[in-house]
Amino acid sequence: MKKDILIRSFNPETDRTSTIDVWKSIFSYNAPHNEPSIVIDKRSRQVNAAFYAISCCLVFGLLFICAGVLPGQQIVGAQAGLIHFIYGDVSLDGKILRLPEGQYLQMENGQSLRTEQGRVELSLAPSIFLRLDDNSLLFMEQVRLNDTRLALERGSALIEVVKKAKANKIHVRVSQSLIELKRMGVYRFDSGPSEFRVFGGAALVTTGRRKTVLTRGEMVRLGEDAAPVNFDRKAFDSLHEWAGRRSFDLFLASEESRKQMNWTHLAMGWFWNQDFQLRFHSKSDAADYLLEMRQQNDMEVLRQQSQSWEEMESIKGQMEQQPKGPAK
Repeated sequence: MKKDILIRSFNPETDRTSTIDVWKSIFSYNAPHNEPSIVIDKRSRQVNAAFYAISCCLVFGLLFICAGVLPGQQIVGAQAGLIHFIYGDVSLDGKILRLPEGQYLQMENGQSLRTEQGRVELSLAPSIFLRLDDNSLLFMEQVRLNDTRLALERGSALIEVVKKAKANKIHVRVSQSLIELKRMGVYRFDSGPSEFRVFGGAALVTTGRRKTVLTRGEMVRLGEDAAPVNFDRKAFDSLHEWAGRRSFDLFLASEESRKQMNWTHLAMGWFWNQDFQLRFHSKSDAADYLLEMRQQNDMEVLRQQSQSWEEMESIKGQMEQQPKGPAK
């Protein structure tokens, strides 16, 4: 049975012992640098109330939750199907879903996620995101990270694989076809008509006994004995643009997410994503760029001034070395 999580300021007098117990139950390995009593006492001296007491129930024996999620910050779950962004009309198993800012919800096996006039974003694994369009229905068959299985029953969805670990296996069922995502990239699923598009990456599509590999710029009609055909990657709709915007916001969220390089900085704060075929602008990056250019220009002016000064000193030295004429 799940219990509510209570978050409050850390009190060294009353919370020290219980916090050490929780710490040791999660980080069980013995290492001097991980001795909780030493770490807690040291941090308590450095920062007043820097720690928070966490009272929780461990589900399946492993769960560690950190509070204070910032908007746009990436969330890492222990299972696939972690809902962390919604807007509009979204329901989980028929119940209206409300997700206050900074909170998230873990889907379980067999649950269904439905949208009316709304959209939802969930994490399937670290750096793998599914974004569900309005008027859509998604069924979560299995939440295991090493064998994630979903079914798109209605509407459209887009999956972005920013980074894929070898252990992550993702299968999506649409109509009579099963799709396995093989590489980093952007993938589009539609149930009516049943189609699958690869904007970037590679995927294996299995329909009956027929197996087809699709790569960037290819699409196929699902449930039919049809060969892949090329499509215009620059022709996309509002779901694609919204998914691209969400991807960009997550990219800008932290220095760690920027290291993934799924967005390329062009100049003056403009970024480009090859898979989405979209370009977005960051005002803060533009300001940093202008500041950097100004500093470089200032350094160039100083360099030029320095060179001019050195030339003047050199000319002066040469003049002083020239023999002087007889005094008149």
